[in-house]
Amino acid sequence: RKFYEVISKFLISLGFVRCSKEYCIFIHKAGEDWDDWIIAIIYVDDITMISRKLANITLLKKELCKRFKMTDLGEISYLLKMEVKRNRALKLLAISQENYIAKVLKRFGMEDCKPAKTPENVSVVLEPELVWTAEQMKAKGMDYPSVVGALQHLVQSTRPDIANAVRILSKFLKCYGPTHWKAAMRVLEYLKPHVKFWHAI
Repeated sequence: RKFYEVISKFLISLGFVRCSKEYCIFIHKAGEDWDDWIIAIIYVDDITMISRKLANITLLKKELCKRFKMTDLGEISYLLKMEVKRNRALKLLAISQENYIAKVLKRFGMEDCKPAKTPENVSVVLEPELVWTAEQMKAKGMDYPSVVGALQHLVQSTRPDIANAVRILSKFLKCYGPTHWKAAMRVLEYLKPHVKFWHAI
């Protein structure tokens, strides 16, 4: 938090304006043309810089190095649990969460699960749990809120293909049982063979 306050004041002193919707985003408009814009994104103590002109990024890095001790990690390859690939020739940018999904599968003991072709079984209609309690579920090693939270992160970042299944699972965060857990595991079974999915943007 302290670093954010310091870096925020510094960027504003350079002419950047903080986004009113996302406080981690700062924009510098040197002109009306997009080529003259620089976007800086702050996450904890990392800064991602975006501009159509490399010269703009180089200049910003020089200014930051005058004020802070920094390490230049080069072209972006990983951000917020996402792998990033860029094809300049085709002007394509793609993101994936292959490593994150692998960790989620391992965390819930599903790294060797049998793959599923779809993220949900449409013949199963989930209803609020009336017998099992959250304490009983957790005692059995079925941490439903955690697995749903992990899946929600995927939906928000790179996996719109599981959005509907996760939307349904999210309705039962206060009234879940073994049936809901099984449905959540079905999503992981679907992700298993599709872990290398890349989302082009």
